[in-house]
Amino acid sequence: DLRVAGEIRAEHGSADVVIARNVIPHVKEIHSIIGGIAHLLDDGIAVIEFHTASRIVTELHYDSIYHEHLFYFSLFTLVSLCERYGLRAFEVFDSPISGGSRVLVLARTNRAVSSALRDEMAEEEAAGLNDHRAWEAFGRASKLHALELHDVVQNRSRGSRIVGYGASARSSTMLNYAGITSDCVAAVIDENPYKQGRYTPGTDLPIVSRPKGLDLLGREGTLLLLAWNFADEILGELRRDGINNDVIVPLPGSVHMA
Repeated sequence: DLRVAGEIRAEHGSADVVIARNVIPHVKEIHSIIGGIAHLLDDGIAVIEFHTASRIVTELHYDSIYHEHLFYFSLFTLVSLCERYGLRAFEVFDSPISGGSRVLVLARTNRAVSSALRDEMAEEEAAGLNDHRAWEAFGRASKLHALELHDVVQNRSRGSRIVGYGASARSSTMLNYAGITSDCVAAVIDENPYKQGRYTPGTDLPIVSRPKGLDLLGREGTLLLLAWNFADEILGELRRDGINNDVIVPLPGSVHMA
């Protein structure tokens, strides 16, 4: 925050680079944090990564909307917030984290604004992303998607044991919103040993190790890829290990099989 930024600057001077990776949406004292970043800079730059609202809306990332995330930024809203503190955006690029993030680059000094930033700001405006109607439509689409996911999992569970993969906050949000419980899913795999032996909040699915979960899955079971935002990594590893079971991939977009 601004106080800590003052202490850092007093001890070390101004910063060449301040990096905030996937942190700005989580902080309550948002104005003090942005003010602190600005206070640390003279000729340096700030680099802010955030889960972009455009991907949340277009790809239905409703599983990312939970208690930890206090803010959901579009390019326009983050640029506008930073401008209040003298931070001017001049570049943007994509990051794969959270299923689709953007990285905004800012400075207190004047920099040439990239064509990428100008184009993406124009795309947001054309899409109406910063209009409440876009978010009302997102809400309706999310409800329909959750119903579809529930039906797919329920129907599949009648002829196949289902094991989830990934016991994250996002997966808990999805499971609860879609009403998916132990009636359909036997367990959820997570490689974090601190989660194993516990249960998913609200839906009470046992969290198990990868070996135990794959044993439950067997050759005929179906995986529910709750950690869909790491699909390439997880599916690649499973296929390399010779695990060729069907996989339900809830997002992005419509429910599909892999």
